[in-house]
Amino acid sequence: MTAPSPRSLAGGAAAYSVDAGRVPDPHGPPPPLPDGLPFLARDYRAGLGDTSDSGPITPTRTLRGGCYYMRYTPLQTSSTRPGAVYYLGSLRVQRVGTTLTVSGDLYLRHVSSGRPADAAGEPDPADGIPVLPRADYRYYVRVTRVSDSPGAQESFTLTFELFRFNAAITAWTNEGVSTVQLSWTTAPSGFPSGADYLTGDVENAAGAVTGTLSLGWVSPFLRRSTLEVDRVPGGVAPRTNGSDGYGWRQVFEPVGWDLTVVESDDTVAEPSGESWGDAEMHAAMLEYRDRREALLDVEWRYHLLCVRRLDETERGIMYDSSAVDLNGTAREGVGIACDWVYEQDDPSWGPLRGTRFGDDLPTYFRTAVHELGHAMGLYHNASDNGFMNTTDVIARRAHAGRPFPQNIRWAFHPDDEKRLRHMPDVWVRPGGIQFGEDYSVAPIAADDLVERPPGLRLEVCPVEELLPLGAPARVEFALVNESTAPVLVPASLGLRGGTVRGKVIDPAGTVRTFLPLVPCVESQPLRSLEPGERLSSAATVTHGPQGALLPSAGLHRIVVEVRWDEGGTPRALSGSATLLVTAATSGEQERAAYGILSTPDTLLAIAATADVGNGFAAIEQAASDPTLGPHYAWLDAKRALRSRATADEPSRRALERLAGDDVVVSSAERRRAVEALDRVEARYGVREEAIRHGEVTGTDDAPDTGSLRKLAAAARRRMDEGGRPR
Repeated sequence: MTAPSPRSLAGGAAAYSVDAGRVPDPHGPPPPLPDGLPFLARDYRAGLGDTSDSGPITPTRTLRGGCYYMRYTPLQTSSTRPGAVYYLGSLRVQRVGTTLTVSGDLYLRHVSSGRPADAAGEPDPADGIPVLPRADYRYYVRVTRVSDSPGAQESFTLTFELFRFNAAITAWTNEGVSTVQLSWTTAPSGFPSGADYLTGDVENAAGAVTGTLSLGWVSPFLRRSTLEVDRVPGGVAPRTNGSDGYGWRQVFEPVGWDLTVVESDDTVAEPSGESWGDAEMHAAMLEYRDRREALLDVEWRYHLLCVRRLDETERGIMYDSSAVDLNGTAREGVGIACDWVYEQDDPSWGPLRGTRFGDDLPTYFRTAVHELGHAMGLYHNASDNGFMNTTDVIARRAHAGRPFPQNIRWAFHPDDEKRLRHMPDVWVRPGGIQFGEDYSVAPIAADDLVERPPGLRLEVCPVEELLPLGAPARVEFALVNESTAPVLVPASLGLRGGTVRGKVIDPAGTVRTFLPLVPCVESQPLRSLEPGERLSSAATVTHGPQGALLPSAGLHRIVVEVRWDEGGTPRALSGSATLLVTAATSGEQERAAYGILSTPDTLLAIAATADVGNGFAAIEQAASDPTLGPHYAWLDAKRALRSRATADEPSRRALERLAGDDVVVSSAERRRAVEALDRVEARYGVREEAIRHGEVTGTDDAPDTGSLRKLAAAARRRMDEGGRPR
């Protein structure tokens, strides 16, 4: 699709109408979750015994539901051979009648010189479910069959697949099928149940023994974690859904989670008023959280911050995503705001119209559970009115017979229950992999479940098709309704809204993704796109989970995807364009480009509302480079212009750059720049008048306020005229 003017998204030569397909995991999907497996019930456990009219019944064994402390020792491992390895972890056994669903995780351990394996600083089974360091994660265990062992009453056979995890590229490799014939034996000291301990030899698909496996029962739960709740003065700690007394324990026990809630600090200071930005919440979590040193390697500890208002959304947010993650640790923190008020003019809110959010305990508590679900790796789920649906969608589904909020379902959807029980540890534990994809529970490919709405087209057009090495990728995109009927689409296409993601494919075919900057807001409203109507937005991106998006010269393809859910049906649309990255032409550009490409915080600096991270230094260096300067002029200037200072050298430099002829910005950035420059010009004007009337003293050495005001006006005109902004 082409059109006459490269300055218009509707006609950019690099915009395409061809659907580019959904954005996949660049390194393959995660392991499939286990299926429910039949297992003949053995009604008696050894040691209990029983009698009947005909005499004693020989006791038999049963595989007990809950969590088992798992140890896998390869054949070559020896306590006298330093450098050898073994694996520890947990096996989760979900038992419903005669059906078992079984999964587990293994972490790498090294044999220490002169010390037996069981003395090398391992978790104590007496403490229950083991927690092991995140960096040591190696395998996901998916059990595919549980069967009786021929001729043996005291043993059974597990068949399982091992999926090896490569943390460097977030990749999973299925290493094939293994089997183990497990026999009951007496547990070593320290295990809470001496009768529930099993061992056996592991065989690969060829029948060769590869090692030994032992399982010792340690908990009736499948997983355990802690939720720390901190709040500002006036904030509301969510505890229950009100009169029903349905609280955190009632939410998580049914899915096998042993969740401990700790209300810690109720005097968290507000850094910049009642409303909190994402980075401010993250910084507060790091400051106020009770335990800090190596915290997430010894405890699964999530953090909930209760504030009065949020910058990004109305009610709740899982803010700890890759774009605003100061310490590079995924999914630690969520936030909830109590002072939002249900709109009076929205009939879907029913009797809650005009009610402060924190005053309605059921919906406030439900949103807190929803955001914690995001931190546990769950995506939005509109298949029912359960926890992972959003409040606005649930309210729109209300009717006279079941008004909002009585129509809330106080449970996770069955698919989400399965995810919480059986997703790999790295997907669900705080500090694991970054949030980004819904975890499929169906045997059908997740992509095949996504509907491409007929009559909609996603146009994609780069602001600049030719980019110097180190420049960000700026793309404009628009949903266009070419049908004859209205279509429901996301109300906003901003990268911060959770519906937009994409990928860049380099000349070698390597795929690098970029994700929503704030994927986990508690509201993702839809709007009606009328026939012939367009909904436009833009994105400026530099990095994704795999690093810099444009790390080398050559022809790249950028794909933008919009994803949303309509009534439980996932929908997606994508489009693509091409970018040509040119090699560096000077040593100065090489150094500036290296600073950008090697600093993931660059994207944080672009997105953040506060001066956090290391990205600003890289942006400032790039803005000073003759080649990269036009591409970073606005990104560098917006920080200086955000300051309330009215006369300083950084402001002058920023205004001079914006007044140049070759500044590159997207249409969205241009609008924000014009608004910012209007405010700056007005501030300088007020200060100039105050100086003229002698109301300000000590200005002899200050820069010429009048010249700064004129410079701001010139920069504003340049932006408004569109020197090179699109």
